[in-house]
Amino acid sequence: MKRTLVAIEILLIVLIVGFLVFIYSGVYNIAATTTHYSFLEWVVETTKKNSVRRHAKSIAAPPLAGLDLQQGLRHFDAMCVICHGAPGLPSSAIGQGMVPTPPELSQRVRGWTPGEMFWIISNGIKMTGMPAFGPTHSEPELWAILAFVRELPGIAPEGYQALRAKIRPGEMPQPDHH
Repeated sequence: MKRTLVAIEILLIVLIVGFLVFIYSGVYNIAATTTHYSFLEWVVETTKKNSVRRHAKSIAAPPLAGLDLQQGLRHFDAMCVICHGAPGLPSSAIGQGMVPTPPELSQRVRGWTPGEMFWIISNGIKMTGMPAFGPTHSEPELWAILAFVRELPGIAPEGYQALRAKIRPGEMPQPDHH
């Protein structure tokens, strides 16, 4: 039994030393022009999914059909398209230069519940470039953004351009700095 404990202690020391050597060696390339190691990507993705699901459990979505989709469109177009793109619009150079690459929301929205999406929009996600809009937007604004994002899979590129054309310059969002 004592040998087993000593072996475990030695293994832990070796792992800790190896981890510190890895961190201080600079061998891991943190450039945004390279992808993460597949193991690290799995760790981050798995952690993200489980964290969002846990923290969003208690969020009850209002009926999305009654929310202001125009307001959601205005906020989405002003703040989200730059990184995520939109139907018929690729993400900007900023979004294309990020690792991990921001997802095309019309293709990924169905993987999250409304509560989970609300939590993501409100709180952001560390080390992904996804900002937290909760500190700068009211809850109704956040739900409107979410309601519009949930509609993206059904919007064709021409439809998005038509919706976008209806936004008047004075209607661009002015976040509620509550």
